[in-house]
Amino acid sequence: MTERKTEQQTAAMVQTIRSFAPSRRRAVGAEPRRKPPARVDAQNGPASGKSEVEAEIIALIAARRGAWSASGLAELLGCSGKHIYALAKSGRMPHLRIDGMIRFDPAATAQWLRERFIAA
Repeated sequence: MTERKTEQQTAAMVQTIRSFAPSRRRAVGAEPRRKPPARVDAQNGPASGKSEVEAEIIALIAARRGAWSASGLAELLGCSGKHIYALAKSGRMPHLRIDGMIRFDPAATAQWLRERFIAA
């Protein structure tokens, strides 16, 4: 029952995250996207770039008890499973190989994401 509740919470979090994420598709002939101005925190200077949504994604990934599959991780990050497999195959993303399967350690994946979030 706890695992089912966790899956429901994960699905709800993914829906919430996707509702905040802008669409990646642009209309044909649309102007190229411009880089938004850097965020500035009044007390600490330039923002670290980790928005609340990014922080929630990392926390959700790190909190998982079992290893992530490529498809589960791809759904949460909003990219394709092929992209996750390509990152693992090229050695750019930490992963585990278990008898032909590729799995992702939650702690290592969360740390990898923390290191790669770029300040806006």
